[in-house]
Amino acid sequence: MPAAPAPPDRETPRPTPRLNVIVNNLINNPTPQSSTSNAWLYWPVWDSLVQFGPDYQVRPSVAERWQLSADSRTWTFTLRRDLTWPDGTPLTAADAAFTVSYIQQNNWPQRSALLSVERAEAPDPATLVLTTRQPDMSILNNLPTIWLLPQHYLDQVGFQGYVAKPMGSGPYEIVEFRAGDSLLLRKRSTPHAFRTVFIDELAFKVVTENSQKIRGPPDRRVRSDGPAQPDGRAGRAGQATWLHRPFLPHRDVRDRDPPGTQPGSQHPPDR
Repeated sequence: MPAAPAPPDRETPRPTPRLNVIVNNLINNPTPQSSTSNAWLYWPVWDSLVQFGPDYQVRPSVAERWQLSADSRTWTFTLRRDLTWPDGTPLTAADAAFTVSYIQQNNWPQRSALLSVERAEAPDPATLVLTTRQPDMSILNNLPTIWLLPQHYLDQVGFQGYVAKPMGSGPYEIVEFRAGDSLLLRKRSTPHAFRTVFIDELAFKVVTENSQKIRGPPDRRVRSDGPAQPDGRAGRAGQATWLHRPFLPHRDVRDRDPPGTQPGSQHPPDR
């Protein structure tokens, strides 16, 4: 009599792909209010109007295009209409205008990039107008450091509430933050409109001892179940990959050019 077939093996849950990054230090709070640098930390969670390309040329981001007035004092930006905050609220030009004014009024570090801006206005949900006191050709090069803020959320929770639970429009959200120790980011459940990410979690860990930088930190709270591979797969459970670099590898977390275009072909109309 033939033997009964063996029961199927129970499927082993696939580990969540995670990229672990060793850093020398972390800021006091995880919002852009802490620093004008640390773009590697802000970029996963927040969007900016424009961004730098591989050769540091200014490229579209939330702003699809822009133009400068004849007197070189008025910058008009046309924003995408398909972006939302994690709570589903649309990101509009009102948020961008609010961000500029909020930074200036509250003396955030990014204020130094907006010294020439006299006013920021949003005549409609997709149009942002920045008026400068005098012609300022550095505006575009400064805007990648201006991370957009959700006006409705800040109005609701205030600054301290925003620090306690930050919200950005980028492809990741903050899951856990321990000041001076670690930061864990997780991919949002709803896909970003134009930024495709291939790693589910990003873990930043402060390590100051050189020996630990080589071996990886002993604290397993932020170790991965398996090392993240370039194609987004997780490696063998129990291992962990640590990068001692304060920025993210382009092959794992990257922006996608709009459909029908060649990579890097999106330039502002006035260039």
